[in-house]
Amino acid sequence: MGRATYTAEEILTQLDDGARQYHPFPMLNNFNIYPGDVRLSAYRDDRRWAILLETLGFFYKLGLPEGICTHVGAFGNCLRGNFDTVYPLTWDPVEMAPDASICNVPPEVSEVRIRGQIVPIPRDPAVYAAKGIDVVDPQDLQGHQLLRVLLPEHREALLATEEELRQRIPANLPLFIRLDEWYHPDLVDDEMPSQTSTFQKLAESLVTGDPNRFLMKEPANTHWKHWRFD
Repeated sequence: MGRATYTAEEILTQLDDGARQYHPFPMLNNFNIYPGDVRLSAYRDDRRWAILLETLGFFYKLGLPEGICTHVGAFGNCLRGNFDTVYPLTWDPVEMAPDASICNVPPEVSEVRIRGQIVPIPRDPAVYAAKGIDVVDPQDLQGHQLLRVLLPEHREALLATEEELRQRIPANLPLFIRLDEWYHPDLVDDEMPSQTSTFQKLAESLVTGDPNRFLMKEPANTHWKHWRFD
């Protein structure tokens, strides 16, 4: 791996442009989405680069179970395809009461399927308390509470697979860095990716081809507890 033909400025400019529009760069305190988890995958060679930002959350306007999904924001100079969302969670159809909220788990639903794997829904209040999830009654769960209680045990299955990520980038572009946490800019306060050392160092690392250049100075803030509004 050698130094790239692209520049750190090109990378940061594209990230900032996406952040100003709140898309495809994610805003973690988006009031339409209850955050669950994130992941960043960076790919590169000397001519091509790509950054894929996964945001797992409960999009309450979609309701359940479709609202628990992962959005993939893509940046780079070699992107392809239109894929941007994964819907990994389902449950068996149930007849909803006329006044039932689409954001609440129907009481008849005792288990979900995550990519086909059956996962029981926890009903023990202690399970929620141990994860810092505020729940009045585990028999009456909201979508974001269901999502968060499935973490971190089912995180990998709820995020995109490598095959799904590769729908946006060339199959032969090598994975360079994958991050499970980082310092994410607060877009509501007009903080841009280029103003954070996380993305400055990421851009520098991509250009030089040296992953050791990536040293995160700011404390990670991507856990949902930093962005909760419930």
